[in-house]
Amino acid sequence: MSAISTMTLLWSMTIYQNPSGTEIFEVERHALQSRRSVRSGILTSREIIHQKGKLFQDRQRSFWFDGPRIRVDTVYHPEHGIEREIQGRNCPEIGSFTSYTRTRRDANGQRINTLDFRKMTPKDRADLNHVHDPRYFGMTPDGMGFWYIRTLDHIVARPQRRNATLSQGEWKGKTCLVVQYQGYNGPVTWDIRLWIVPEWGHSVVRIEKKYTEQFVLVDAVENEVALVGGTEIWFPTRTLSIRTIDGKEAEREDVTIDVKSLNQPVDPKMFRIEGMDIPPNTTVGGIPGDEKRLYYWDGQRVKKVEDVPEFLASLEEPEPVKPKGRSWWLVALAFGLGLASVLLFRRLFRAKPALS
Repeated sequence: MSAISTMTLLWSMTIYQNPSGTEIFEVERHALQSRRSVRSGILTSREIIHQKGKLFQDRQRSFWFDGPRIRVDTVYHPEHGIEREIQGRNCPEIGSFTSYTRTRRDANGQRINTLDFRKMTPKDRADLNHVHDPRYFGMTPDGMGFWYIRTLDHIVARPQRRNATLSQGEWKGKTCLVVQYQGYNGPVTWDIRLWIVPEWGHSVVRIEKKYTEQFVLVDAVENEVALVGGTEIWFPTRTLSIRTIDGKEAEREDVTIDVKSLNQPVDPKMFRIEGMDIPPNTTVGGIPGDEKRLYYWDGQRVKKVEDVPEFLASLEEPEPVKPKGRSWWLVALAFGLGLASVLLFRRLFRAKPALS
């Protein structure tokens, strides 16, 4: 442990005796700064989500991130309609939002691959729903479907607060600091409690967020943390998030995390198409300045489709009957309907907006 870290630990262990509001905020600021020090990394996760006691989603994901650039690869459970999904934000040259979807084969052996690039606007914000920043793991009690409307200081070191207190507690044999305050956003208020272990790099090990005005809604997350090899960074290896409404469990997210590296160089190719293992002949949409034209990825670069009916007829296996004459528009219509169904399917799986 560095000299600065030791001094911070000693300071944290003494101020709880008679803390001021500023000193309470400083405890959280150290926890927040520790997470903000994570600039880049590679990690994987296994995420099992239950809603009302039933399995809702089982997925494995890989994350690459470097500053504002984030790429998330998702492989879903075999019963899910989508086989593989890649989503990214701020990837160079290919738009601020990137989405690749590969559906599972249907009864006719058909599948749909689509790749979409576009610049994000405020109304598109919900599309970042699945582009989760792994630096948020354990820093908010909200389910991952709500992270796109959160910031790292949504709970930890939140400025909008009142009636803050600090006490000493114990967490798995370690001394911890327990912060309580009332957070607010306009007329909406909720009670917050968070447990911080200074000896573990000011890791946040538990957060509770409770709303009681119209019904009792509690969001809570509990974290297991470990020191990442070669660094002074403590990071979650498991997070368990549970939402209850009037005492009944509504949702549970159990996530195990395997950190491959933190604050080490990430190959820039991982944020480009050539590093995403996207199969040739994948249709491409959203090319800046030419959004209405049909493009495709040939395995090395993005090209314009010159012969639309021929390209559409060659997309899938088994090979469809090549249309004759002007009947190629039927194939285009079928492809368009299939693509629309994929987009609709993805919308249905987005989480509902969270309580602010």
